[in-house]
Amino acid sequence: QATGVWAHKDWHEILEHLPHKRPEQRAELTIRYRIPGPAIEAYTRAAEQGDLGAILRLSYFYGTLVRRSDMVADGVQAAKWTQLAIESQHPSALNNLGVLIANGWNMPRDDAKATELFKRAAEAGVLDAQVSYAIMAAEGRGMAKNPAESAKWFEVAAERGAPLAQIALAWAYSGGLGIPRDDAKALQWLIRASGKGCVIEASLLGFGVGMAIESRMPM
Repeated sequence: QATGVWAHKDWHEILEHLPHKRPEQRAELTIRYRIPGPAIEAYTRAAEQGDLGAILRLSYFYGTLVRRSDMVADGVQAAKWTQLAIESQHPSALNNLGVLIANGWNMPRDDAKATELFKRAAEAGVLDAQVSYAIMAAEGRGMAKNPAESAKWFEVAAERGAPLAQIALAWAYSGGLGIPRDDAKALQWLIRASGKGCVIEASLLGFGVGMAIESRMPM
């Protein structure tokens, strides 16, 4: 989700500030993770003995197209391990299931159900779920758009060190999206995000924030 599904409609506002524009080009980007075979085998052995951590990992690996060269997404395996994880009622299992349902991976897409799962996991302290629930609230996926709820959970996740949440929170503070506009806090969160490796995103957003600040300065 790079800068988050919430952001794709807003980058054009930043691009409007660029002095030189070029024709828009779009290209599909595919990212895959390589999971060593011995690791999968070790997780499987541990999961078969009831290890919850291994069950959660297999649920995620099989369900979200994380693969190695000779391992493809397997709906049967994903369903098997996800069901075992859900039966444990572990918050991370709820988040994993939310990811599968939100993207329609190996099961029907259902934004409302995914949002419910993300919220439950977020309230239980799962960092990824806090970011995902904030995105769903910002986009109005599975719920009415709620900028205040989105900003609240982006801030929770940002304070815990999630770079994506820090970028999102900077944008929220810059535009007054769900929280009072605060340029100083926007820049503060950009700096923290850039320190986590989000240099390109922070630079682009920082350019937009800087232009916005300049436009609001008294003459």
